Amino acid sequence: MKCKVCGAELYEGGKFCGKCGAPVEAAPVPVQEPEAAPETTPVEKVTPASNWFAAAPEEGEKEPQIEAPPVEKPVEAPVQKTAPVAEKAAPAAPNAVPKVAPKAKKKSKAPLIIGIVAALVVILAVVVTGIVGVVAHLLTRPVSDEKAADMLQEVTVELKNQNYKKADKLLSKIKLQEGSQHEALCAELSEIIKAEPKVASADTSNYPNVTVELKVSDKNVEYTKADFEVRCEDSSALPITAFEKSGKTYKLTYIAAEEEGDRDVEDEIVFVKYKEAEFSLPVEFVSKDVAEANVSLVTSNVNAYPEISLYLKVVDEYGNPIDNLTKESFAVREYLNINDYLERDVIYAAKIDGTDALNVSLAIDRSGSIDDSDMTKIKNATNTFLSKLQFESGDKAEIVAFDTNVMQMCLFTNNKDNLTNGVNSMYPYGMTACYDAIVRSIENASLQSGARCVIVFTDGLDNESINSVDSVIRLAKERSVPVYTIGVGYSLDEYELRRIANSTGGTYHHIDDISSMSQIYDEIYREQKNMYHIKYVSDASLSQDTARRVVLRVAGGGHKGTCDRTYTPIVPVTAASHGSRYEVIKADITWEDANRQCINKGGHLATITSKAEEDKIIAVAEASGIERLWIGGYTTNDRYGEAMGHWVMGEPFTYQNWFSEDEPSRFDSDNAEEFYLMLWKINGRWSWNDQRNDLINSPFASTYQGKMGYVIEYED
Repeated sequence: MKCKVCGAELYEGGKFCGKCGAPVEAAPVPVQEPEAAPETTPVEKVTPASNWFAAAPEEGEKEPQIEAPPVEKPVEAPVQKTAPVAEKAAPAAPNAVPKVAPKAKKKSKAPLIIGIVAALVVILAVVVTGIVGVVAHLLTRPVSDEKAADMLQEVTVELKNQNYKKADKLLSKIKLQEGSQHEALCAELSEIIKAEPKVASADTSNYPNVTVELKVSDKNVEYTKADFEVRCEDSSALPITAFEKSGKTYKLTYIAAEEEGDRDVEDEIVFVKYKEAEFSLPVEFVSKDVAEANVSLVTSNVNAYPEISLYLKVVDEYGNPIDNLTKESFAVREYLNINDYLERDVIYAAKIDGTDALNVSLAIDRSGSIDDSDMTKIKNATNTFLSKLQFESGDKAEIVAFDTNVMQMCLFTNNKDNLTNGVNSMYPYGMTACYDAIVRSIENASLQSGARCVIVFTDGLDNESINSVDSVIRLAKERSVPVYTIGVGYSLDEYELRRIANSTGGTYHHIDDISSMSQIYDEIYREQKNMYHIKYVSDASLSQDTARRVVLRVAGGGHKGTCDRTYTPIVPVTAASHGSRYEVIKADITWEDANRQCINKGGHLATITSKAEEDKIIAVAEASGIERLWIGGYTTNDRYGEAMGHWVMGEPFTYQNWFSEDEPSRFDSDNAEEFYLMLWKINGRWSWNDQRNDLINSPFASTYQGKMGYVIEYED
């Protein structure tokens, strides 16, 4: 039998539940109904409030209030306890329902559990804190030098393997003893770890130029261009064309490896050296198609040695100039011997158009085969061309005319009036000494500072020159002067004119009519002005005229090209040291030799355009004791065949002081032609006379030997 309150098993004969204390209901007993009374008072059912019961009240009495006895706290014990029983129970009222005491609430164990957990947490925290303290003490405890050496060796190995994070972690564990012998090494390794650069970006907007941006975490780290090297898949070095630093950021530009088609480039690596360490940083970008650029070294200049100027022609496959190249687009590798080379820094690069000087020597045919009408066209075309030169940018020109002889109609100058006068003083005469004129132009042009070229115009075969085509080509190559040739008509040796041009870096142009000269002049000028002028610094310990092999690489704007060339830098002429405008040199030499020596010293044979200027020259001559002096003038024939004088600098020949009214005679007493002017003192009077070129080897040598010289004039 089970308790109806808690469901526990009941003991046989028990009156209360041993677990919850509820009374056990007895089996129902039949009760006899009493007779009905006239009035009855209803009897309320009593529900026990506990396991204690009260007797039923007598009729007419109030029901007594029964207080429930206090409930005892349940005690956890193996012995079953029951509620106390009254000494004598009152009989139950008819139809009464026994009151059952409510079940007592069990006390919660949650506070106990929380307390236990809290205690455990506190204990654990104390234990962990103790362990951490012990470990921290062990880690910060200085290690012996022997142990430190082993640990530093591990760091070094990781650095060599470029495991910089692991090396940093290992290094952080090393606590050196005070005064340890490894302090310097430890500091150096820490510095190396902090010096590792990171690739931030790779800019290929000017491909095949690639600009890589690198960042360094330590602002105290200082790198130079020499610390960087870029290599491609085959380990060959790629030229670094630019390097700059801003704070903790470095930018270096290099010319990417040449690849076919588009691809992901993962094999170009920037190597960075820092002390004993070397960082390798992969550079990834998408390559682009690159068109071929044709690069040629036209000429050079060493007027500011060890700084060397190179003038480059850079065109595409169709011969069109490639624009917008910067100094980052050029790389110069200069070979010191067959195998050893140095990458030279390009410090300047720009087109010469509008920025740099171009020196143009015009060698113009004025031989007798040219009639007056054609001569007028030649003059007009030439003067139009001269008017377009960029004199404000330093352009200069010279006019060399040739017939039987070669004449300096105007030496290199930026004085347009003198150049125009030199052109207008040309008249047809004599034979054709074309090759001699080209040699003269090459010699003069090569002494000028800046880019230079020779433009030759002729209408016929050379029939008077001492020099050959081969000698022309050889000199032009030695002096790095391109020669452009223009031929008109069909009485030409076009083969030789074309060979001269093609062999020296120029071009040959054939025209049917002289009126087309202006167009050809313009084409040549634009081609020259589209050249790039680059500068790099060479080795000052080498002589400035030492032959050099250079490999020039050009990249940018989707083009890439290379030029491998050995050249000898040309030393431009500079004015020799002089204390005054005029200098007298005593020498028994020809007019041509005297003219050449003056040019080589940065001056020219003196020209006399006024009495005052002549007096100054005579005073210098008197002081030197020389009475036979070459000066800078020619005699030639005008359009009417009359003799006339002309100055080598193109000034107007207005002031004249001839020896006699029969001068200039153009011929000596032995019928030798006389073209060159001399200032001499005869019978106590200074005057001018025209002479043959070589007086020392003439029938009149005794008159001049030991008494000759020349006057140099310096324009500055």
